[in-house]
Amino acid sequence: MFSLPGTPTLFYGEELGMRENLDIPGRRSARSPMQWSSSEPHAGFSTAPEGARLCRPLPEDTSANVTDQRRDPSSLLNWMERLIRQRKECPEFGWGELSLLHAKGPVLAHRCDWDGSTVVAVHNLGDNDCAPDEEIKLDPYGYRWLRPRH
Repeated sequence: MFSLPGTPTLFYGEELGMRENLDIPGRRSARSPMQWSSSEPHAGFSTAPEGARLCRPLPEDTSANVTDQRRDPSSLLNWMERLIRQRKECPEFGWGELSLLHAKGPVLAHRCDWDGSTVVAVHNLGDNDCAPDEEIKLDPYGYRWLRPRH
């Protein structure tokens, strides 16, 4: 999604791995309140005293929370922050002209050209290692963004 044209969009809490809670009455697959902490009351969402009636129910599972994930370099939140920084360094993805490239196996390969610059994205969509060519090796669900020199 981050290497495709246009603006990538995330749903609230997706950067943490939050899921919809369809058991919350009236939520209709909307996210529950943001989980800021696993150690604070109400998952850090509110400073209301225990037993207070909050206007929205809070999740019982607070494992996907901001505080813990900020401290973990391998967390989904930190991975998403690195991905967003990479995307910002490649304006060709958002503004450029997309061309699909031929690739073998469960691979999506494309290039984006913009303002005299090119970025090539190669994505392994499968759950096994793959080598789309002799020089590029990809882990399961791995990707490479390459900037060829003209």
